Amino acid sequence: RSLNVTRGCTRLLGVKHGIWTRRGERRPAAGWARVCYAVDDAADPPLIVKAERRGGRVIFETLPGNAAWPPPAGGRDRVVAACLRSGESFLRRIQAPFPSPAKARKVFPTLLDIELPFPLEECACAFLAPRAEGPVTEALAAGARLSAVRARLDALRARAMDPLILDQEGLALWTQSLRERPPDAAAADAPRVVVSLGADRATLALGRGDKLFSAHAVRSDDHAHMARVLAGVFRDKPDVTLWFWCGAGAGDGRRPEALRARLAADWPGPSATHDAPAAFLARALATRALLPGPLRCNLRAGPLAHPALLARAAALSARAAALFLAGGLLLHAANIGWNSAVRRREARLDAAFATLRDALSGYRVEGAKGAYALRIVKERLDERLAAMAPFRRAFEPSLLRAMGAILAVGARHDLQYEALTIEADRLAVSGTAGDWNKCEELAAALSALGYAVRLDRGAALDNARIPFAAASEGAP
Repeated sequence: RSLNVTRGCTRLLGVKHGIWTRRGERRPAAGWARVCYAVDDAADPPLIVKAERRGGRVIFETLPGNAAWPPPAGGRDRVVAACLRSGESFLRRIQAPFPSPAKARKVFPTLLDIELPFPLEECACAFLAPRAEGPVTEALAAGARLSAVRARLDALRARAMDPLILDQEGLALWTQSLRERPPDAAAADAPRVVVSLGADRATLALGRGDKLFSAHAVRSDDHAHMARVLAGVFRDKPDVTLWFWCGAGAGDGRRPEALRARLAADWPGPSATHDAPAAFLARALATRALLPGPLRCNLRAGPLAHPALLARAAALSARAAALFLAGGLLLHAANIGWNSAVRRREARLDAAFATLRDALSGYRVEGAKGAYALRIVKERLDERLAAMAPFRRAFEPSLLRAMGAILAVGARHDLQYEALTIEADRLAVSGTAGDWNKCEELAAALSALGYAVRLDRGAALDNARIPFAAASEGAP
């Protein structure tokens, strides 16, 4: 089945490999933009915050109700962001039985499909912040039915607004609360409740430390419903709960205090109201659109993606294709140049080999290369050496010199010869010596003439003389 999940959307938008920053934070949906107009349309007229990115900071400006509406979303450096309310969307904690997030992502859609009362094919969803915890990997699934996304877009278009980004309200409240009021070390793992109070509705974002569990929409004055939601999420009632308030209803402080008074008995803990609470949600949407951070998502994706985002993705894909084409042409040109250089080098080596081959063989050997050429040259050299053998022998030293040396050594050292053979490439002499060491003198004399001599001696004879035999191992 074809599932409209974040991985599919990022492939469509050409940013599959650019989802995460170096610090492990998720990239914003409109990180290229300089200005974001964030819309909180719960009020009438809608509350609009203009956010401008300057370096790593965002400067906010709340526009007056009669302000001229900004240019349409999808411009070169400006976008419009809105959100789906908690009643129009859902958050689910999903656990996959794999310690590897990469494997877990493959089964998250199936696990979510089992939990939802409607088919996942009818949803836009994203699986956020996968985290391995022992033998399982857990992620937060954020999504909405496509019909709810279309209804929200129609309502915004009726106000001449066409947002490029549709965020999720609970995610926006949670991440902005952590950004503006991060937990201190003493309360790093304490339960945290972020309550956005409107005129007649409230949204609760519940979690522990920096981990968001769920978000719920309730009536703004229904403290009993709030208590049931808290009890369902935090089954073991904590000793301390951190309360943070925002929204238009939190401006004067009386409504938050009234609700806290009714909930304090079972859910005690410190309470704080965010700065400029009426613009808090719009501020959160703009921050998430422009800056990287945790739990970023855009539920206007897939078949409902903004045309400007699709056009940008197509332009990025075309640019990437052009870069790959240029790289391929460069590699092709380099390959042609390299092959040409190799062929020239081979031609020079072949010419040098042919010159040496012909010089050694004494005539031009056409077409002979490699081992065949070497065999021809060797045969030709052997023939020439054999033909020149008589001339070489005429200039070699006389064998009489070796015979004279042998006879002189025999006379001086009491050597009696019985057999003597001297040829151009072989010498052999045998006889007897007056004692064992006399034979060494003969071997030394032959070595001085250039012969490699092997000397063998036998046991003494009856007359006490030592028999010996000396032979050369090749010509001198």
